[in-house]
Amino acid sequence: MLTALHHYYPFRDELTVCHNVVYKTHKVLIPVKLQSTVLKTLHYGHQGGESMIRRAREVMYWPRMQAAILQESAKCSLSVSVGSALPKELILSHEILQGPLKSISQDLFKQGGRRQLLQ
Repeated sequence: MLTALHHYYPFRDELTVCHNVVYKTHKVLIPVKLQSTVLKTLHYGHQGGESMIRRAREVMYWPRMQAAILQESAKCSLSVSVGSALPKELILSHEILQGPLKSISQDLFKQGGRRQLLQ
């Protein structure tokens, strides 16, 4: 039992329990029994290891999570072939305008359930 817990000792002060769920700061601490299920769920979109790691780091944690995610991704031939074939998104620049008010734009976004306009 104690050997299973030694990975958590360095950050023991960051652990909290709320409604029988253990958190490391704001991230859910994934128990060993659920790690394979979580890996399969993360891998569902075949987005590749780095994307899976970015998504996972936002909301969950377990010791050696990054290595487990990369190993899961490497096992999938589709993820390996598609991940390297995805084109990089190009940065598009607008044409240089020849005077003031030749182009007008606004940014619309939603925040807190309300539509906002950035001018």
